[in-house]
Amino acid sequence: MTGPLLVTIGYSWYIPEFQAAHIGAVAGLAFATRRLVNLLSAYLLLAYPSGRLGNRPQRLAMGLVIAIAAVQTPARLLLVDRIPAVLDHTDRVTMVGCGCANPFGVMPAPRLFATIELWTGMLSVASALLIMALVILRLARATPPMRRTLWPVLLGALVALFIFAFNVLSVMLALRTALASALGWVLSLARVAVPIGFLVGLLRMRMDKAAVANLVVGIHGDRTPDTLERAIADALHDPAVKLGYWSAAAGQYVDGGGKVLEMPRAGSGRAAALVERADAPLGVILHDAALHDDKALLDAVSAAFALAVERELQQVKARDDKHVAQLAEVRERMLRAEKAATLSQEHLTATEAKLDVVEAAIGVLDRRTRKPL
Repeated sequence: MTGPLLVTIGYSWYIPEFQAAHIGAVAGLAFATRRLVNLLSAYLLLAYPSGRLGNRPQRLAMGLVIAIAAVQTPARLLLVDRIPAVLDHTDRVTMVGCGCANPFGVMPAPRLFATIELWTGMLSVASALLIMALVILRLARATPPMRRTLWPVLLGALVALFIFAFNVLSVMLALRTALASALGWVLSLARVAVPIGFLVGLLRMRMDKAAVANLVVGIHGDRTPDTLERAIADALHDPAVKLGYWSAAAGQYVDGGGKVLEMPRAGSGRAAALVERADAPLGVILHDAALHDDKALLDAVSAAFALAVERELQQVKARDDKHVAQLAEVRERMLRAEKAATLSQEHLTATEAKLDVVEAAIGVLDRRTRKPL
């Protein structure tokens, strides 16, 4: 959802330019919706990177922004009978309007419109400061993986929010200073920094894929459970990663030391990525829940972990097969030795029998020789 939202913000950025259109209907609609970009930008800052609003303060802040737009837009559309030739603008302080009649201004009320602009302007400053506070709080509380995702985008946004609030106050108080003009252009640059932040995020994703490739290559080397855990933690940029291996005997996941691994609870900020092959459990990766926003990286690392577990299982099976072969060879030798011993015993028994016969014959001859004539 973030991608389409960025595209929409990019298009809405140019809405104020149409206030100078010579077609009254176009200029009137542009005049009424000129601040739509602020509403969309607020949602982007609060919902990034998942595209969904999180806690209640974020929803309340977004509700305030929507309420401001819901009041400003119809007021600008219906209460103004003429589009001014010179318009106040938070980015460039002033910009050109068409100076033509507003075909939608069916209820001209200059004083009411001025009052609405004053109060909604004050609420806009309050909402900008509120969103800025929520962004700072979110960055402060974020885990390392989430902070790594948020910084490139939200840093420029913080600058933009601060300057936006200052410039709105400048417009409301009719301040025309060099500082206000300069900050207007800084605000434009800060807004440009937001999509650049997304570009930085894409580059980091490419670098993360390279880290996963190195992880897969390293699997073919000699790795212990501890070194594999550290390698996966580095690839996910989460130092708190824990690896678990399925134990059929225990019916649970155990760590590299054989201890039962406790699964994360809901709302703990941790999550479990189960690793399976043919619906049979192999292992589990306990990671920061923020990594669900980078599913491609998590899936790639999970696949690498599965390869490592399968390789270890194959090595164990190969060692077991070798041990079984050695036992079979020893057994075969023992059987051959036993057979040889049996044959030797039979030969000895036969020899002893022959000797008994010979001894009996000798005894008979001896008795005959001793018999008197």
